[in-house]
Amino acid sequence: MKRLSFFIFLSLLVGLSSCGKTDEEKLKIKYNQIELALNNRDCTEAQKVLTTITGQELIPKYIKLKSVITACFGGFDLLGFFLNEIPTLASSSGSLLGSLTQFSYSNMTSPTDSNYLKIKSAINTLMYAGGVTSSSNANRSAVFGKAQADQLDINLLYLTLVQMGKFFQYYGEVDNNLPTNPAPTLYKGTALGSTSNCILTYTTAATALLPPLGTNLCNIGVTSPGSADLPDIALNPLTKTRLCEGIILFNNFIDLVANIDLVGSNVLSGLATNFTSLCSTAGITTCDIRDQAVCEATADLEIESFYAVLLEEQLP
Repeated sequence: MKRLSFFIFLSLLVGLSSCGKTDEEKLKIKYNQIELALNNRDCTEAQKVLTTITGQELIPKYIKLKSVITACFGGFDLLGFFLNEIPTLASSSGSLLGSLTQFSYSNMTSPTDSNYLKIKSAINTLMYAGGVTSSSNANRSAVFGKAQADQLDINLLYLTLVQMGKFFQYYGEVDNNLPTNPAPTLYKGTALGSTSNCILTYTTAATALLPPLGTNLCNIGVTSPGSADLPDIALNPLTKTRLCEGIILFNNFIDLVANIDLVGSNVLSGLATNFTSLCSTAGITTCDIRDQAVCEATADLEIESFYAVLLEEQLP
């Protein structure tokens, strides 16, 4: 009788222990809670649940959600992005940057705009995922494998588009209150009170690199200063830091569209090919720089050349 009672007790104990959730099941529940919170735009709750997860810092799903939560605090909403912003995106060369400045997210108010900095942090989380020290799809693929790296990079692409819209709207001083359907001609220096036709104030050495007279509002026949926050690079080191932010965004964007599978986006892939060709033809050495520290260590004239030859044409 005692032996029978013992086995009954043991069976109950085993049964009860089998009812407990495994670590994998508990983790799945937490991930679901985070995604539900994000769907409800509850960034704080999502962050709260994420802080209870340990040992997953190098796992793609964790990295992705960490980035999305940070972007959430920066005002980013993936569903809203697809519904409201993607339809306004122009993918042809010469129109892309202008269309990005018309995103509803492109309302940056200063170089230290809190939403801009949050999106920047979210981008860095993805760029350097898995301990990568130099940003590229190839380097992330070497860590996670191509399929998982591409999943991270698709999210990186979305955030990069948003951040490019903020950057070029603000420093290009583009009016972002214009109607977008049909798309207007989006010029630099059209924001209220702006007197700038150029993104930055070029040094004498760089002015000869600008587009020919008559092809762009910023050209060799114009002495208009650039954005008030981008004075002469030789006189203000902070200008170089800010200019490099734009270069890093643009170069990472090109790397992404050239290397991840974007269904139905052959035009974007074509942009990468055209950009690479233009860089080679013009002899621009900064086209492969995708990291802030490397960019800031580059000669001033090379930084200005990138904007004069490439970006002034992209944002007329």
